[in-house]
Amino acid sequence: MAIEKDQHPTAKLARTICIVAMSGATLLALVLYGFMFESMSEDALVQISFFWVCTIAFGIGGLILAHKGVGPAIGIGIVIAFAFFLALQTFFIVLWPSL
Repeated sequence: MAIEKDQHPTAKLARTICIVAMSGATLLALVLYGFMFESMSEDALVQISFFWVCTIAFGIGGLILAHKGVGPAIGIGIVIAFAFFLALQTFFIVLWPSL
């Protein structure tokens, strides 16, 4: 295929890193919110959300440029994770108190 010829040699590694990051964060969120929800305080659940939301955003962002290799995939993944961090921070500061 033409797409496979245009890919960077480390594209498969970049895709694997992103998928592992998203899978691990999703599994963590399912365990925490599915099984340990009652035993954790609301503050702890909010604080943990920053980790798993940003990790999933990192994986999604990295998959966008995974075909260009590990460097661009991790770079854009970090940028998008930081953007999600800022958006989540803004949500918890601006909207959360009024809910």
